[in-house]
Amino acid sequence: MANQKLTAIRVAKPYVAPIADADLFYTVQDTGTTPEDRAITGLELRQGLGMADGWVSVSSTWTYLSATSVTVPAGALLIYSIGDKIKFTQTTVKYFYVVGVADTVLTLTGGTDYAVVNAAISAVGYSKAGAPVGFPSFLNWNSTTGHNVQGASSVANDSFNFQINGRAVFCRAYVNCTSNASTMTGTLPVTPAATSIHVVRIRDNTTTYQAGLATITSSSGTVAYSVDTGAGTWTTSNTKGLQYAAFWYSI
Repeated sequence: MANQKLTAIRVAKPYVAPIADADLFYTVQDTGTTPEDRAITGLELRQGLGMADGWVSVSSTWTYLSATSVTVPAGALLIYSIGDKIKFTQTTVKYFYVVGVADTVLTLTGGTDYAVVNAAISAVGYSKAGAPVGFPSFLNWNSTTGHNVQGASSVANDSFNFQINGRAVFCRAYVNCTSNASTMTGTLPVTPAATSIHVVRIRDNTTTYQAGLATITSSSGTVAYSVDTGAGTWTTSNTKGLQYAAFWYSI
């Protein structure tokens, strides 16, 4: 093959397949003396980049800004995206999703499981992979500091958890409470970008479970649950709730 610039070869034959462990790559290793040709595998390449477990190590300094945000070096918009996964250590390992990106600030959510505290941040990593090692399948958003269901005089169970995939938030909820209002709402873990309506399984007036609706309004921080698929109202006494409701929304 005639000599070509690497940029020309890349245009002619771009690499589009995922890198497999056994793939071979041509490299030139320069130890400061005589450069040497070397072949490395896809696994060795990812290990060298700190990506074998799905995480990319971050050597720059991150600092506390608030319970849901950190200050990072300028240029964050060129690296991070909403939906990215973050991990770092503050005494223990913590996990977050990125829900906002500015030049020097990342806004994060760790649900009700993890929060940023005013302490040193170390062992930082980020991931754009679907399931990097150690990251929880779902984060919790429970009780009065999370979902915080409204429209009840007492709440026996308010279980809510979520995961983020790109700009989609997938939610699961189970609620068992005593009604004192004709409405029932909950707080969402991330503010939605669009309005959407979803069929969920509800229980009203201690009767058997039936189809209801979860209505999410753009730029609102809450979800409104209603009786039946015609957006009916709740009985203002006795038991009401959600049974293993599942829905998603965009951010």
